[in-house]
Amino acid sequence: MDLKRYADQSHGDWSVFTELSDDLRERLPDLEQSKAEHPQHCWYLIRLHGGIEPEVIGPFRTQMERDERARELRKENDEDVIVQLDSTDSNVAVNAYSAGYLANEADL
Repeated sequence: MDLKRYADQSHGDWSVFTELSDDLRERLPDLEQSKAEHPQHCWYLIRLHGGIEPEVIGPFRTQMERDERARELRKENDEDVIVQLDSTDSNVAVNAYSAGYLANEADL
């Protein structure tokens, strides 16, 4: 069975057909993977000043850059809450740093 994928580019929907009628074949363009938009990853920090007042910091170009900034913020003030905010297009995830992750390496 030869399955072909076709995309409706105006809505981003797709369907899979085992056979296509001529009228469907004319209306539906072939899906071109090379034209697909890849999700954009963005990395931020959320800093809660005094554990209360939120501040969003970023975006950062890489996770490593974000984590380095989090360590710098921890050295400046060890009372603020600092959490990760990761975004991929419309998906958002907020995660805590594990215990000791932001600790000064000299203190370990």
